[in-house]
Order: sequence, then structure tokens, then C-alpha cells
Amino acid sequence: MKSFVEQGAMTSPGKCAPALDALPSDVASLLAVVRGLFVHRDFPDFYGLAESDVASQARETLPLEDRLDQILQLSDRPLTVPRPLEHRVAATCRDYAVMLCGLLRHKSLAARVRCGFASYFLPGRWEDHWICEYLDARGDRWVRADAQLDGVHCDHLAISFNPSDLPDRTFITSVEAWDLIRKEEVAPECFGHGDAAGEWFLLVNLARDCLALQGREVSPWDGWRSALGRVPEIDAARRATGDHVASAIRNLEQQRKMTTSMPGLQPFWSLEE
Repeated sequence: MKSFVEQGAMTSPGKCAPALDALPSDVASLLAVVRGLFVHRDFPDFYGLAESDVASQARETLPLEDRLDQILQLSDRPLTVPRPLEHRVAATCRDYAVMLCGLLRHKSLAARVRCGFASYFLPGRWEDHWICEYLDARGDRWVRADAQLDGVHCDHLAISFNPSDLPDRTFITSVEAWDLIRKEEVAPECFGHGDAAGEWFLLVNLARDCLALQGREVSPWDGWRSALGRVPEIDAARRATGDHVASAIRNLEQQRKMTTSMPGLQPFWSLEE
């Protein structure tokens, strides 16, 4: 078992580790570093860019070592200096979360990537989203931070809360979202991304969150969204599978270490058939 301070395959800086040694160790400063490296590929207009400015860059989430190598090839300036827009990399929310997680761990701070839903992008909608959690100084609370919420995002979205310590119910994990729909407190159609929404989407994010808690922030099984998108209804068997994975996530959340197994995920193989 590995602690959440140890790097995983996606969060390890590898050969680029020396570039991280001079970084500050406080969370707020590391958030600022991440924001100075990326522009979100889905919101180029926020930065005064055209969609064509980011269209040529692949959407794939890269391991941190490859992402840092890409960033440093564009500019060799210290990572603490925000890049001009033309030297930033187009990224998705998962890239921001993986980068922050890797930087925190490099500074010997416990951190983990989470997959869930955010309430601050669209009114009345829980939007598919990834963030990073870090263990507070006392070691008794996992704090949620959204590195994507730079000043530009906060201005456009009218966000006034602190992105380094997200208030309750601004971001919820996949298991928290699953509990809401199972209790019929929120309609499944409120959860998703773009035109894709519903109970099947929550089932996908349960799997991705369970994997992320085990150091698999990206996996060969990340195509579940495409597979399940063809399923208009979730039957009782798949709903029971979701309950099983939700239980596994709750167990993983209580641990201070990452497991090397994948509890609760085996039943998902049938979803791709």
C-alpha cells in the first residue's frame, strides 16, 4: 500500500522533479503555480482566445512528467512565474487536479485526485468535474481545492469563495452525488456534462473516482462514458453495482493509503459488453 504522500504513475514528476524543488510549500502558492501553466481548453473565450488557439492540442490527460516536459519545452522560465498565454498548455479540469496533486505530494503533503460534480459552472446543474483534496495541517480533514478557478474563471463565474478550501456543496464527490439520487433528493438529470446526463453518468463517475483513490487517475477503462451513453436506463443490477462501488469508495476515503486492488469495480466489466 502507498500513502497519499507518495507519487503514483500519473502524478510523478519523474525527470522533471528538479524543476519542482524550488517551489513554495503552501497550498495557496502551489495553486497559483498551476494556474500560471494552463488555460482551460473549454473556456478559451475567458482568456480572450479563439477556439482555434487551443484546438490543435490533444484533450488527453497526460502523466505529470510528460505534462511538465511539455510546459518546460514551451518556456524554460521558473514555474513560479506565470506563463504568457501563448506559452500555456490547454488543459481540462483533470489536468489541473493531477498537477496540483503531484506538486503537493512533491512537497510531502498528502493529496488525492477526486472525480465528481461542481455546482458553480451552470445554475441548477451539477457539472462533471475533477478537483484535488489535500490533508489539512492537523491531519484530520480532507480539504477540497479547485486549481482551475483562477482569477479569470472566478470573474466570469462570479465566484467569491476561496478555491483552496471549497465550501460544502460547491463540489461533491461521485459517491455524494450517488447518495443524493438514491435518496431522490436530486434528479439524476441534474448531473452530467453537456448533453450527456443522468444516472448512467453518475455510475461512470463512481468508477472513475474509485480508480482515482487508488492512484489510477486515468485508466484503460476510461471509455465507460462512451459505452454507457448507449444505455438510456439503469436497471436494478447496474444500480446495485453502483451501490457496491459507492460502498468501496467510502471505505477508501477512510484510509490514509492507496490500495493496489480495485474493490467494487469488477462488476463494471459487464457494462462494456
